[in-house]
Parts: sequence; structure tokens; C-alpha cells
Amino acid sequence: LPEGTRIHVFMDRTDLVNTTLHTVAHTLFAGMILVVLVLILFLGSWRGALLVALTIPLSLLIAFILMHITNIPANLLSLGAIDFGILVDGSIVMMETVLKKRERYPEQELTEESILRRTTEVARPILFATLIIITAYMPLFAFEHIERKLFTPMAYTVGYALLGALSVALLLIPGLAFYAYRKPRKIYHNRWLEKLALVYHTHTVRLLEKPKQVLLPLIVILFGAG
Repeated sequence: LPEGTRIHVFMDRTDLVNTTLHTVAHTLFAGMILVVLVLILFLGSWRGALLVALTIPLSLLIAFILMHITNIPANLLSLGAIDFGILVDGSIVMMETVLKKRERYPEQELTEESILRRTTEVARPILFATLIIITAYMPLFAFEHIERKLFTPMAYTVGYALLGALSVALLLIPGLAFYAYRKPRKIYHNRWLEKLALVYHTHTVRLLEKPKQVLLPLIVILFGAG
């Protein structure tokens, strides 16, 4: 600086930046832990739950790489909008497909052909389901001015994360699941979930036989809401 010149700091955003980073890190970490616990509870397999949970950090990594390439800034709003439950949906379907095959033939060694056939059957629904979710964010790309600065990075971030999750579900999970469950092994049966499924099946059959029991209350609720 020239002689006699001094800098007076009148705005220090260090605390704001640190608080934002802490909030984002806490949200991402807590979300991943919660998803892993729910996956273990419902899949009944800690090995399968951990494989599915790999989708979260890998999809975030892919999202950060794409954001860096396309110069999309990371902020609290965009990162906080990432729904881990949506990210793991495709991987859950893939993993459940392999687990069902393992449960049906517990004493046989799985073959690559059988797993490839089963995963190919669910690949198309997973692809279109993810594309539908991404399409739902398309209107955010049409924003302008302040709205564009706020919400367009969020749309990019969520879209990139979903593309990463889709890549993991279609390209990585089938191979990892086949490697983990290829050899014969006894699969844990979630008893309370099976009972819940039985109750759901019973009520569904009864309602399908008498659809008016569902339609009439729905119509009343619709008019009441209106």
C-alpha cells in the first residue's frame, strides 16, 4: 500500500461462511446417517443398505464435478434442496431386485446372466422415473434476475445429483450387488414388515372389490378442500 494508507475492515463475512459450511456439512451428514438407518430397517440387510448408501456420496461427487465444469456456484439453498431419499430410489430398486433373486434361490449361486436379465427389466422404469423428476425442475431454468440467481443453481445441483444417482444405480449397484450376494447365503426376513405387507395386501384386495369405499370419501375431501 502507498505510504500513509490503511485498510479498515468494515464487513467481515468469515462467520457467515463458516456457519453456512457447518450447516451444509451437518445437513448432508445427518441425512446420510438417517437414510442408512432406514435402509437397514426396511431392506433387512446391512450389506445391501451400505451398498445403496454409496449412492449418496458418489452422486454428490458427480454433482460437484459437473457444477465445477459448468461454473454453477454451490450455496446453502441448492445443496439443502438435495433429497437423499430420491437419490437412493433407483439403487433401492436395483438392490431389491437382486435380493429377491437371492431370497427365491437361497441355496444356488447366482449367475451373471440372471442378474443382468433382472436388472435390465427395472433399468427402464428407473431411467424414466429419474427423468420425470429432473423434468419437474425445468421451469426453474426460465427464471430471470434475482430469482435466477437464487433458484437456477438449485435446479442445476439437483439435476446433476439425480444424474449421478442414476449412473450409480444403473452402472455400479448391479455389479456390487452381484458380487455381494453371488454366493449362497441366508437372507434376513423382516418379520414385522412382512406382516405389514400382508395387512396392506388384505386391505388392497378388499378395496379393489369395492372401489366406491375409496372414491366417495375422496370426492367429499376434494369438494371440502375446494
